[in-house]
Amino acid sequence: MYNIKDQNTVELENTLKRLQGHKEVQGVIVLNEEGTATQSSFEAEFTNKLQKYVHNFAEQSRSIVRDMDPTNELSYIRVKNSKIEFLIAPGEDYTILVVQTVSQD
Repeated sequence: MYNIKDQNTVELENTLKRLQGHKEVQGVIVLNEEGTATQSSFEAEFTNKLQKYVHNFAEQSRSIVRDMDPTNELSYIRVKNSKIEFLIAPGEDYTILVVQTVSQD
C-alpha cells in the first residue's frame, strides 16, 4: 500500500517518463517548493540558471492570477520564442519545467 507521498512520487515519475518520450522535448526539470531542482535531465549549469528564473517567474505569475481573481489559481505557463518553448506547470509540492524545440512546420 502506498502512502500519499509515495503515490505522488510514482505519479511524478510516470509524468516525467511520458514527457521525455516526446521527440520535441529537450529535457525536464522538477523544482521543489523552494525553487531548488530536485530532478533534471540537463547539465548542472543549465539547470542552476533556469531554476532561479523559473521559480521567480512562476511565483510572480501565481500572484498576478490571485490578484486578478482570488478564487482562481495558476495552472500552466507557456513561454515561446522562435526556437524553444518553456512549459511550466506549478503545483503545490513541485513545479515541472519542460523545455522543448519549437517544430518548424
